[in-house]
Amino acid sequence: QTDGGWLREQQRLAEEGKGLMAEAERVLSNMGRVKEAQGQEIAQLKRRIQEMEDDQKEWEQASSAMLEAERRRGEALIEELERRAKTAIEGEARMRTEKGVLSAELATKKREE
Repeated sequence: QTDGGWLREQQRLAEEGKGLMAEAERVLSNMGRVKEAQGQEIAQLKRRIQEMEDDQKEWEQASSAMLEAERRRGEALIEELERRAKTAIEGEARMRTEKGVLSAELATKKREE
C-alpha cells in the first residue's frame, strides 16, 4: 500500500476503535445500572422477608397469648364447676340431715299419738 492508503487505513481503524470503546463504555454503564437495579431488588426482597418473619413472630406471640387466655378461662371454669359441685353436695347433705330430723320428729309424734 501507499503511505496515503496506510494512513487512511490507520485512521479508519482508529475511528472503529473509538466506536468500539464508546460501545464498551455503554455496555459497562448498562451493566452497572442492571447491577444497581438487582441490588435494589435484592434489598427489597430482604426487607419483605424480614417483614414476613416479623409478622410470623407477631402471630406466634398473639397465638400464644390467646392460648394462655383460653387456658386461664378453662381453669376458671373448672374452679367454678368444682365450687358448684361442692355446693350441690353440701346442699344434698343438708337435705338428708333435714330429712332425717323430720323423719325422727315424725316418728316421735307418731309414738306420742
